[in-house]
Amino acid sequence: MLLNISNHSSKTWQADQMQQAMLQYGIVADMPFPDVDPSADESAVSKLAQEYALKAEHFFNQQSLSPGQRYVHVMGEMTFTFCLVEMLQQKGIQCVASTTRRMSEEKGGRKVSRFVFVRFRKYEHCASER
Repeated sequence: MLLNISNHSSKTWQADQMQQAMLQYGIVADMPFPDVDPSADESAVSKLAQEYALKAEHFFNQQSLSPGQRYVHVMGEMTFTFCLVEMLQQKGIQCVASTTRRMSEEKGGRKVSRFVFVRFRKYEHCASER
């Protein structure tokens, strides 16, 4: 199951994105992304992320899903996303982001961009070269 925590409800996803989500994760459910106060300090952001990590864990527990069936799509305000992903990973919940390709064209003297879904990518710890 994929729990979508982003500013974009899965109901608004492009057909390709929804098809890929259902193929990879089965059912898709939405949890609205919180309004992260831009003046909040790191402690407040961490507290909000902890609240959402507990909500996500509770949601999955209600669904009686095993750890290998728990995925969260997290996209939004970067410091909150970073915190939330770390907390979810500590709970054994896998996190993914959606990737898009920007398609730009000139229309009436204005540059117009649209974003086309490409794939889901796991949030993983990055290995640094030494």
